[in-house]
Amino acid sequence: MIISCNSVIHNKKDLIDPKMVASQVIPLKLNGFYYCELSRPNNENVNSKGIMTLLLYKDGYIINDGMYFGNSANYCTSVNNNENSFLNSISKYKSRLKLLDDVKFSSCKIKNGDIDGKGLFTIKNDTIVVQYFKAEMKNEQKDSFNDYFLYELRGVIINNESFRLTKLKDYRRNKEEQIDQLYKFESDENLPNRENRFL
Repeated sequence: MIISCNSVIHNKKDLIDPKMVASQVIPLKLNGFYYCELSRPNNENVNSKGIMTLLLYKDGYIINDGMYFGNSANYCTSVNNNENSFLNSISKYKSRLKLLDDVKFSSCKIKNGDIDGKGLFTIKNDTIVVQYFKAEMKNEQKDSFNDYFLYELRGVIINNESFRLTKLKDYRRNKEEQIDQLYKFESDENLPNRENRFL
């Protein structure tokens, strides 16, 4: 793992045991990505339509790749259409996955060596547990270097193309909250092939 010499990874001992994920049976499709639709007001008071994205791998590795909005510029995408729709958000994200193998985009979040947004997931019966590290300022009150803090999402698998996340745990603040996030599968041949940094 490559991280800043000033960064600390918190709650490592709480991360899912890598031995649990290496040989698990995964009933979900993995030849694409999962997305959850969301709407929220932007600076112009327009209800922006977007998606939250998760990439799941057969060895239990997961990448929480952030949010992508149809009506705004997004990090490392090539679609310039700013139509405010879920379909355009998906199209922008697909353009991102296609760009990742281009050497010009090696600095994009998935390609770099840090662990921001990366973690493990486990499935037992119909329960899915996702854990990932998130880069946040060490000191929340002033500008400071980032540390990595653990987050956990729990939910239920609906079928082989969807799951609903219902609980979020923030290890840094020792807080849990109820959520309702339905993730649906979208097939994509450009899923980046990445090494599991936690095995």
